Amino acid sequence: MSITRKNPLPSLSIQPLSADLEIATFLILFRDNESTDFQTFWKNHTRVLPRLSQIARQYNAIPAASVYLEQVFSVTGAIKNIRQASMSSVTLRSLMILRKKKNIEKLRSFSLP
Repeated sequence: MSITRKNPLPSLSIQPLSADLEIATFLILFRDNESTDFQTFWKNHTRVLPRLSQIARQYNAIPAASVYLEQVFSVTGAIKNIRQASMSSVTLRSLMILRKKKNIEKLRSFSLP
């Protein structure tokens, strides 16, 4: 005797978490999985934290070369050369922070496709 349902159970659709809830979930999961290595953590939680896992893949890749650092120092040198010696180290640091803030704003506007 087989038991069949006339009306199958509705499939559960998982709604994506809001960005704030996703960050809060990440903090809890990270605290509970501190000993887990980076790749394993994101492999296990990519479905629960889709936005953050996408950002993690994009920004935590190991570069094959030191191009990023060379670019940072190149930009710093260019800014310093433009302003010459009249720029203080505090002003130069402030300009670099503003440049990084612009990149952070891009991250905040990051959304899933």
